[in-house]
Amino acid sequence: MRTQARFSTEGHPDEILHTVLTALSAAENVGVASLDLPLFDVIDSGALEQLLGNADRRISVTFPYEQWVVKAHGDGAVEVRENTETR
Repeated sequence: MRTQARFSTEGHPDEILHTVLTALSAAENVGVASLDLPLFDVIDSGALEQLLGNADRRISVTFPYEQWVVKAHGDGAVEVRENTETR
């Protein structure tokens, strides 16, 4: 399974985190508030905002979140896919 979302590269840095959480909640088929694991437990959200908020469009950050792998790109794209390595 793969879910994709996009944040504005010109927007407020909080939009990056919101888009990541929205993509994760879509992958899990739950509301953002119903996600079991806080995002800050798996990644430094401030560092993610700083990297992608001022990023070269070619940069990407990949990190695991429960059974998912999240890849956030400097161009605004966010992908969530199943982590096949945890099986």
